[in-house]
Amino acid sequence: MNTTPRPRPRPRHELSCLIDDVLGEDAKAALIALRQFGNELDWLEERVITRARADGWSWRPIGRLLNVDHSSLSRRFRHVDRAPRLRPAPEPSWGQADTAAWFRLQRHSRLRAELAAWEQGPFDLVPW
Repeated sequence: MNTTPRPRPRPRHELSCLIDDVLGEDAKAALIALRQFGNELDWLEERVITRARADGWSWRPIGRLLNVDHSSLSRRFRHVDRAPRLRPAPEPSWGQADTAAWFRLQRHSRLRAELAAWEQGPFDLVPW
């Protein structure tokens, strides 16, 4: 079991800067950036595979696209299937509480409109 700590994922702009350095003209900066980018590939691969599995992809097409044997891929990333998956948010339903809240909102907006009309009119808001 690998006990080395995982590197902190870099923000997107840092990764794009690394790619720019790899493709740049300075050979030393390109080599350093290539080494740093290589360290990022593990968590990028895990992130992509986790997303594909969460979307319902099986191991065989993932392995085919990555040009890797699906059985070794499933062994390497077996922890991905054990991770809790995000469930889609439930569709809102109009229950009794929602309907009551909607009517309250309508009433409050009507009262705000009446108050705004009184403020614009010649009426005195404070009855004397």
